[in-house]
Amino acid sequence: MLVERILHSRSPQLHYEQLDVKLVLEEVMEHMKVQFDNKHADVSFQQQGDGFMINGDKAHMSGVFYNLLDNALKYSTENPVIKVQLTRNNGTVRLDIADNGIGIEPALLGDVFDLFRQVDTSFSRSRGGLGIGLTLARTLVQMHGGTVEAHSAGLGKGCEFIVRLPL
Repeated sequence: MLVERILHSRSPQLHYEQLDVKLVLEEVMEHMKVQFDNKHADVSFQQQGDGFMINGDKAHMSGVFYNLLDNALKYSTENPVIKVQLTRNNGTVRLDIADNGIGIEPALLGDVFDLFRQVDTSFSRSRGGLGIGLTLARTLVQMHGGTVEAHSAGLGKGCEFIVRLPL
């Protein structure tokens, strides 16, 4: 599995190529269709503009997008709503993934990217979380020259993750 391979490597090797972020994202979403359907998730995708080309590693970017979408699904309650938006602004591609899930206390938002950190351990463990996915996602995005951040209005109010990657 991609996560295991990267965690066991001190410095994952990236194989850069010209990537269309939209196409990579669409492939990941198509791959997850059964998971979305099984949870009766309402998943929407919007894009503003076009030309979402980056210099990146397709396998690693796919892993980042999968992790964020899987978390949105995993930490949702009944009737998950996941909104995915792709925009282009000031030399960056911006990916927003917002959900109506369990949310995060604002005071804990700074900790969600820490290795082995889980906001609600009992809930996370019941969903199979190990606390490595967001750390790995952040590391991979940074290796691509980008940033990732988390936002939430609090418990029960969902989350939004924003990834910015240089064009």
